[in-house]
This record gives sequence, structure tokens and C-alpha cells, in this order.
Amino acid sequence: MHDAVESGMTLPVLFEYVFAPALRELGERWARGEITIGQEHEVSAAIRELVTMLTSQTPRPTITREPVVAACVKVNFTSLAFICRLPA
Repeated sequence: MHDAVESGMTLPVLFEYVFAPALRELGERWARGEITIGQEHEVSAAIRELVTMLTSQTPRPTITREPVVAACVKVNFTSLAFICRLPA
């Protein structure tokens, strides 16, 4: 992941093509009963930690407009979109 970011791949691109498909597959495996809810939570938490770490290491974009405040009621897939600065 670090190599991808260092080579110029943006976090939104990583989220769209790596993290989001992985999270979808994780949810589908849970729905089919192939993994436990505990396993799903563990992997989701690991992805969230990785995204948070990568976000802290990438430069913030220059704000050219008024800032927008966004929030999630609970930590979930959508909250990862906020961390990645993506539309949910």
C-alpha cells in the first residue's frame, strides 16, 4: 500500500479499486456464512486502521471552497469513505 501511495496512486483510487471491493467481498462471505461476524469486524477494523494511517501520511488538498462537515452515526463502510474524502 505504501508503495502504491508513494508511486502516486491516490487514496480515493485505492479505496475504489482495493478497499471497497475487499469490503464488499467480506460482506458477501459473511452473508453466506463463510466467516463469522467477529472475523468481518476484525478485517474491517484492520482496513480502517490502514486507511487512517495512509490518510495521515498523504498531503491534505488545498481548500478552494468553504469546508463541509460530514459525520457518520456509527463506524461503518460509509465512515471509511469520509476518511478517504470520497462521496459515499
